[in-house]
Amino acid sequence: AAVKEGMQIHYVRSYIDRNYQNLCYEFECKVEEEMDNDHWTNNPDDPRMTHFTKEGIEFTMRRFAQEMKDANYPVQFGSLDGLNEKGKLLSQMVLVNDLQRTKIAKK
Repeated sequence: AAVKEGMQIHYVRSYIDRNYQNLCYEFECKVEEEMDNDHWTNNPDDPRMTHFTKEGIEFTMRRFAQEMKDANYPVQFGSLDGLNEKGKLLSQMVLVNDLQRTKIAKK
């Protein structure tokens, strides 16, 4: 069930589906050739980028939370069905980290 759900999430599917990954790569190359850096996929402040990033992080965190629960780990973040407050906080921290990292100037 988790893989089926993951196939509906851009970042997860691009990781596990080689054909989808290749199509995404072709699209990204086309964007680089035909458009400037103002395309929304290059803007971490664009709500669509935030949505894509958040969707992948929350899916990953729910899977992680379920594995912690199954292993009887002493700290719980929720389950595959949903995150608890700690899980939501950690998920938000990862999201902020991911979005801010793209703003660091390249050397």
